[in-house]
Amino acid sequence: MDKLVGTVAALLLLGQAAQAADDPREANKQTVMAFYDAAINQKDFAAAEKYLGSHYTQHNPNAADGPQGLKKFLDFLRDKYPAAHSEIRQAFADGDYVILHVLAVREPNTAGVSRSKASAGARTGTA
Repeated sequence: MDKLVGTVAALLLLGQAAQAADDPREANKQTVMAFYDAAINQKDFAAAEKYLGSHYTQHNPNAADGPQGLKKFLDFLRDKYPAAHSEIRQAFADGDYVILHVLAVREPNTAGVSRSKASAGARTGTA
């Protein structure tokens, strides 16, 4: 019985992976979530930079547009909020647009919502 359950679980996971590979919306969600984790949770500009497209627009009014704006913002987060962490609760995709519902905790009892756009070619910028 345990082998049957394990086999069914493995087949379900393979089916989900195949679906993600066939559906650009799923691929866009995975790209945006990987970017968000690298940038916001790891605060690692080098890891996040590989996801940036030719034009990066930052939706946070306290951060400048462009790769250098993101780098400065991540430096700020690392300095002022080193323990900050965001949990992606849900990801929604509509074509090239990916919207993340995020529980962002910089200080106790704080939360926020973030939205991101993934464009063709698996590059991202926030909207």
